[in-house]
Amino acid sequence: DWSVESFVVSQASFKTTMVTDVGATNFNASTALASIPGLKVTDAVTGKPASGKIYTIPTNDDKAAASAAFFKALEGVNVIVDEVYAPDPTTYNFASFLSTYGLTKSS
Repeated sequence: DWSVESFVVSQASFKTTMVTDVGATNFNASTALASIPGLKVTDAVTGKPASGKIYTIPTNDDKAAASAAFFKALEGVNVIVDEVYAPDPTTYNFASFLSTYGLTKSS
């Protein structure tokens, strides 16, 4: 549901294939996110398990707690691709990124 604020890790098969094709290693979301309360795991394409998985972490009205759990799970990750929709991409900057993810410059 796109109307519910959440943090999402998309491990659609085409994305994980691109990562391995360049010799990198994919984040093990099934292990790293498993202990986060409310985690929802779905097929990247409904009914097609081979399409990969989508891991959704709801904020449950506590964005700070969800953000802290999400980024703790991402410790050791070198690259994050931000796929947030920005109605005017020219105004989306690093400050916007930090705000969207409940982070500060010192996070």
